[in-house]
Amino acid sequence: MIMKLFTGSLVALTLFVGGRAFAQEAVVAETLTRSNYDASALAITDGHGYEVTRGVILHTAVGLEAGGDTNVFEQAPSENPSGSPIMRQSGTLRIETDESRDDLVLPDGSLPDPVSRDFRGSAAFRASYEEFLNGNGALSSYHPIALYGIADAIANPDGEWGLVFHERFVRDTRSFSLEDNFPTSRDDNRFYVGVRYRPDGHSFSDTLHYENWFTTFEDTTTGIPPRLNSMVGLMHEWVASDRLHVYGDASYGIFGPFGDGNSNIFGEGFKTKSHPLRLVAGAAYELSPELTLKVHAGYAHASYELREGYSAPIAGAELGYHWSETGRLIGMYDYDHYDAESANFYADHLVALKYVQQIRYLILDGGPEFRWRHFGGGPMTLGPTDRDDFLVDARARAQVVLANRFSLVGQYVFSIDHTNWDHNLYDGMGDLVGLDPAKFVRHEITLGIWVAY
Repeated sequence: MIMKLFTGSLVALTLFVGGRAFAQEAVVAETLTRSNYDASALAITDGHGYEVTRGVILHTAVGLEAGGDTNVFEQAPSENPSGSPIMRQSGTLRIETDESRDDLVLPDGSLPDPVSRDFRGSAAFRASYEEFLNGNGALSSYHPIALYGIADAIANPDGEWGLVFHERFVRDTRSFSLEDNFPTSRDDNRFYVGVRYRPDGHSFSDTLHYENWFTTFEDTTTGIPPRLNSMVGLMHEWVASDRLHVYGDASYGIFGPFGDGNSNIFGEGFKTKSHPLRLVAGAAYELSPELTLKVHAGYAHASYELREGYSAPIAGAELGYHWSETGRLIGMYDYDHYDAESANFYADHLVALKYVQQIRYLILDGGPEFRWRHFGGGPMTLGPTDRDDFLVDARARAQVVLANRFSLVGQYVFSIDHTNWDHNLYDGMGDLVGLDPAKFVRHEITLGIWVAY
């Protein structure tokens, strides 16, 4: 399932990467990648923006949405899920370097010379606040605030040596991997830095990279400790031709809990240390002007100090068909293994279909995702050590571009988690008093307006 960065839709996320509006028609992004194939990241009014200084452009937007959520806390059907009308307020801020602005014309009618830069990058921030218009006590006192920040930069982009940065911060109230169905605020930060070597006149590059991933829960009563994961690796990339791009990446990690509080009331560690190894190779190939294919395959291994680990192949493929600049269909499959929050790891099978089409002022997108997920190495105090889930996410979205800065957006989201796993419930004395089912069904529909500047 696509990461639930916010409680609800991601309708404005693409202001960070999105298309610019011209003549009252938005243009979807030219390129699809693993990080933006979600159609909501391909179609949003970006606004004209402000040139802070030459070649540095600032974009801002605000949105107001209203609708309903049938299962705010992702409860099992037997728990009488709490539904509510919702009101969501959001704002975004994005800044980017741009070598030229074709809308800036000099007094003599000519265009300014391109800006040559030793540094290129972009940064964006989004904040979202939700109000639940329900008299239910738990809902009326629940005011989730989601934050999302992302930055990408490269120093000396055209030189033989370059320095690559990526930073992403998320504050959310939902689990990234649907491991628990209780809302709890968490802060998640991932930082990536790489030293890239690209010899002049050659079509290959090598990047020595380091990634730091830190996650902590603001509510310490969850019993889940902060997690600090570090990984170092070496990536080789080769542009074999205009149509073929090949890469290989090898990485080694040091994962584990951070600080005190890793033991529950029975002395059993929730998180244990591991040293994952990943070896992967892949390619992107343009089969024709309309068809693109991405494939990758490799091996992943991680053993843990306590309980189960994994040693397995990983693989994936993505086929894209774009019949126009503003219309495309993507089918993908992915199988991989990831470090988990309240278990050692989870293995994930993903099958997904994504669609986006613009018809003058109307942009349609959406598609279903299906996941078969296995959790391994969970502490027995939470529930059974192994868990298997079947997850479905489906989304349909329509956007009407009214002008360069106005958009009307409607979205429907359907989510389901089918599992036979139950979360153990304890009283204050540490006695088991019941089970909390983890399965749920959730519908959300929202309508709203966005204004971009």
